[in-house]
Amino acid sequence: IVPIVDESGFRNLALGRRAVREIKASKPALVIFEIDTPGGRIDHMLSMGEDIMSLAPIPTVAYVRPLAQAGNEGGAWSAGAYLALSCKKLFMYPGTVIGAAAPVTQTSEGVRPVEEKYVSAFREKFRARAEQNNYPANLAVAMVDKDLEIFEVVIDGVKRYLTEREMDLLKVAGKVFDWPRIPFDSKDKLLTLSDRQVAETGLGRIAESRIKIYQDAALSAPAEQTIEASWSETLAGFLTSGAISSALLVIGILGIWIELKTPGIGIAGVVGVLAIALMLFGQHLAGLAEIPEILLFILGIALISIELLVLPGTGFFAIAGAACTLAALVLSFQDFTIPDPQKAPWQMDVLLGSLGRVMVSFVGAAVSLALLLKYLPQLPLFGRLVLQTELAGTVPSPAGAPALAGRRGRAVTPLRPSGRIEIDGEFHDVVSDGDFVEAGEPVEVLRVEGLRVVVGRVKR
Repeated sequence: IVPIVDESGFRNLALGRRAVREIKASKPALVIFEIDTPGGRIDHMLSMGEDIMSLAPIPTVAYVRPLAQAGNEGGAWSAGAYLALSCKKLFMYPGTVIGAAAPVTQTSEGVRPVEEKYVSAFREKFRARAEQNNYPANLAVAMVDKDLEIFEVVIDGVKRYLTEREMDLLKVAGKVFDWPRIPFDSKDKLLTLSDRQVAETGLGRIAESRIKIYQDAALSAPAEQTIEASWSETLAGFLTSGAISSALLVIGILGIWIELKTPGIGIAGVVGVLAIALMLFGQHLAGLAEIPEILLFILGIALISIELLVLPGTGFFAIAGAACTLAALVLSFQDFTIPDPQKAPWQMDVLLGSLGRVMVSFVGAAVSLALLLKYLPQLPLFGRLVLQTELAGTVPSPAGAPALAGRRGRAVTPLRPSGRIEIDGEFHDVVSDGDFVEAGEPVEVLRVEGLRVVVGRVKR
């Protein structure tokens, strides 16, 4: 028994993947997916549907029943309907519903229907899945496409659900049946079926408890094993939620940036690395951020560090590092690398959403840094802990400033080998000529190479 409860997000995605592995290893007599969900992301839905289908020849049953909260009637809405149709048989608890699966997108104006190309791809996914598992295909499609009009027709003693064109073709082929006057599901209306309608249409059956399901499978008092969400899958759901993952990303970017610009503080860097690591850990638990994405992120940070601490002014390492870091973070939010607009048009929306989340996090980190520079030094506690001149005065030395050559000042941050110096009240980003220089030591500008200002310790 595998409960799919609430939105089909990363928690259910991780739970489903683990459940499938355990089921394939143990090979039970029957698998029941108990479903009570309003749906979720299309890519999650499709991935979970494929996982369920991969269990064949182990028999699978979808049991739509109230699970999420007391008093809730329960249902398999939207993506939940697809998960139910991915099982070989469907059972409905009294009072539950299934359907209303039109894909939508979140915009600045609220939830809106997606373009026709998305509906078309989604519609065919539902049709194919219904046909694979011997469900009435048009009923499944009508849950997705509000423009599909279907009629209930009895042909050779069997109820069928057909479009007007399909009925025309049957008439031409010589089939005799009464032409229905009223559509079973009219246009401009998504199909949603109650438990009773599911039974009447032959899509599934009603079950007040699992006992009826076991009787249908010819099982007598079977031993039940429920695969509940583990602590790691629950944690994955929490860490991958939009607000938490974005907050961790903002904190991570901010902390790492401060550490790279003010070497020697340590605390900001540790907090930043831990925040990013926690965010990537959550994505890893959800099956998204795998080893390649994590290594790509580490490579990006290493390249940026080389640019800032070893070879400032070159530009190449900074650009390459930023590209690697951005790519790693974007890929950690999705389960594909390159979108396929033809077979999976929704992947482009997922990619844009991942990119948007990362860019918003960078903007959030920049705003947080500005506020930090303005207000943090004024607080009594942090004013004593943070060297204010390390965070203030971030203006780099002007390109080609020969007037700096030969002038003397003092290091306001450690030069290891890059850092910041102060000359006559002005701050400059510099790099030492080989030796590490501690904060407070006197230095002399040896030469200016474009944007690169080289200094050395003043010999006493």
